[in-house]
Amino acid sequence: MVLFGVKVPRIKRNIAMDYEFSGKTTAKMGRHDSQGTIVFKTEWFNVEELDSNTGNSQNSDPYYRINAPDGVIVLAITQDDKILLVRQWRPALKRYTIELPAGAIDPDELPEHAASRELYEETGFVCREMTLVGNGFLSANRINADNFAFFGLGATLRETFVPREDIEPVLVTPNELKNLVLSGKFKQWAALSVLLLADWQSGTKLAYPEAGFRDNTNCQSPISMSKTIR
Repeated sequence: MVLFGVKVPRIKRNIAMDYEFSGKTTAKMGRHDSQGTIVFKTEWFNVEELDSNTGNSQNSDPYYRINAPDGVIVLAITQDDKILLVRQWRPALKRYTIELPAGAIDPDELPEHAASRELYEETGFVCREMTLVGNGFLSANRINADNFAFFGLGATLRETFVPREDIEPVLVTPNELKNLVLSGKFKQWAALSVLLLADWQSGTKLAYPEAGFRDNTNCQSPISMSKTIR
């Protein structure tokens, strides 16, 4: 496999960690055994009141857990070695953000299928191959959702794709992404862990582009890159 002009070893496993893609996933809201009382419920998540007494703790105050669907996040590389990002409005932050494509896993949907679906729905791109590089929690202190990270190669745009008005694809080089992070214009911290996992499993240097996979273009400042990055 050649990435950024350098031959790198293929990831040995398409399925990583301890998750098996067999049968139907249990990725759904409230997938964990209920231990308390649902005190608030929406279409997207619910809030469960739990007994906070654990181990030697004698805390009598209730603890509130957010039950939410498991999710996926996708690091996709195009055929011309660009990283695929999306610019979208985040109501919770009241601002536009730049992120890796990501989203929730639908009930009875496999994580690998969700990754391909979310990537296409948000960008119109389809990867030649998609590999699970890890899974973990984003807010273990409050949310029980598990998030699966995928590394996609050979991403190409489907000509029949109809772009969404609320999401705009943005293509950047690894150096440009690094500049966005260091300038504070890219704040999706989960994406940085995906970069590291991809590097560890594939032998790339996506998190450190100057260490071996420097692109051939002049690295532009985040301000001068694309008018969509602001």
